[in-house]
Amino acid sequence: MTAVSIAKFSELNDCKPAYACAANVDLVIVKYDSKVSVLYGRCLHRGALMADRYVKGDNLICGLHRWDYRVDTGVSEYNNKEVLKKFTAWVEDDSMCGCERDRSLGERIPSAVRSLRLSRFVQGSLT
Repeated sequence: MTAVSIAKFSELNDCKPAYACAANVDLVIVKYDSKVSVLYGRCLHRGALMADRYVKGDNLICGLHRWDYRVDTGVSEYNNKEVLKKFTAWVEDDSMCGCERDRSLGERIPSAVRSLRLSRFVQGSLT
């Protein structure tokens, strides 16, 4: 397993979604307490960017139609069959790391994750 740094933990705000894009795949990063979750970054309902949205309790909420996804698992509390794919991530020192091969999904995380861009979006902006 090859680890790559994808963000600085200290630059993430608690319970505030952050956007990342790797190989044209949108991701959403959510820091909660001392943990980090990296999920597929678009709502399964209408494709809205989840980094533009907000966290309420344990859920990441889509601002378009209020679809919810658990921050820690990506599973919708409303409809458990709706799941944002979750990527393996962990914190080492101040670096948030991911692996090139995510065994829990059986899929390859794009190798372009090395050049991941991290930015913050204005709350409420639509794409």
